[in-house]
Amino acid sequence: MEYAHLALRKAFHPGGRVIAVTPAFADNPYQGLIYSAWSHRAVGTDMMTVAKLTKWGLATGLHLHWDEYLFSVDRPEIMQASLSAIKSTRARGGRIAFTVHNVVPHDDLGDPEKVRHFRTWRQWLLEQSDAVHVHSRAAREMILSDYDIAPERLHVVPHPSYAGVFTPLERPAAPADRRRFLGFGNVRRNKGMPNLIGAFKGLAVPGRDIELHIAGRGAEAFEGTDLGGNRLILSPGFVAEAEIPRLFADAEFCVFGFDSALTSGSLMLALTLGKPVIVPEFASLMEIFEGGPAPLSYRPGDVEDLTSVLARAAAMDEDEIAERAEQSLRIAKVLDPAVISRELEEALFGR
Repeated sequence: MEYAHLALRKAFHPGGRVIAVTPAFADNPYQGLIYSAWSHRAVGTDMMTVAKLTKWGLATGLHLHWDEYLFSVDRPEIMQASLSAIKSTRARGGRIAFTVHNVVPHDDLGDPEKVRHFRTWRQWLLEQSDAVHVHSRAAREMILSDYDIAPERLHVVPHPSYAGVFTPLERPAAPADRRRFLGFGNVRRNKGMPNLIGAFKGLAVPGRDIELHIAGRGAEAFEGTDLGGNRLILSPGFVAEAEIPRLFADAEFCVFGFDSALTSGSLMLALTLGKPVIVPEFASLMEIFEGGPAPLSYRPGDVEDLTSVLARAAAMDEDEIAERAEQSLRIAKVLDPAVISRELEEALFGR
């Protein structure tokens, strides 16, 4: 890291602001979206470096993400560095902000001890944070219900769309009776894939050829899976950005099988690329569609209800699919990242 460059960034902000951001993942486009309006003041780094930046006066604040990585029992060196960096920032008067991304750890849902560890350290982090960012009113209520925090420190700023980053493509020619459903993103336990598979096994729509396309890291786990009379397509591994628009264009719908969710980057990507979506009726997700037509939705965890909604979608004609695609694009426009990014900086760190 070029520390002299940070000093220049600090000098060019009226309040001398530079915010250290951690964890910072180069292959996660979410951070590029939320910092798009203030990228010259937000510096991606690691916890080992944060203490140096605050000590030398090169960072005036700290924005934290994905606390399960910062305080993982399996990564004691990162946990110690996290504690040191947060205490160092606090001791030097730096402002600390934290974005809540999930209800429980992405990868430790089946380990009660790790979940307890996660909740203990999340409470500590909430206590250390001057401002806490959530993506929905439902997430705000969840935090207030499950943790001890002053309500005025919680700020609701929605997940941005990918408008201006990805451009939708026209759907290529396909047989009129084909209906392809895309399940996109890293396959994790909270993605509800067993329910999704079960729903497609029970799906039969006269006059329709049904396909489920699972794309992303972990898709290979479903090799050989039987979908009854329906076709399963797998695209395992990392999906390059250049391939994403075509992948979405090739499908009529995007389907999400979450067991739990506070927000979803994959859902925002689907809306940006003009896909009609099928989502579980979690309050945090349903807020996205307020003020417009209701999305195709089902009761979370209810395989029969999901099968029924999939059947309704598969039976739609081209005009109804196109109308729902336009609805998705309108939502994405409202959630333009340039607007959301400015709102976030002001909410967490002021003007």
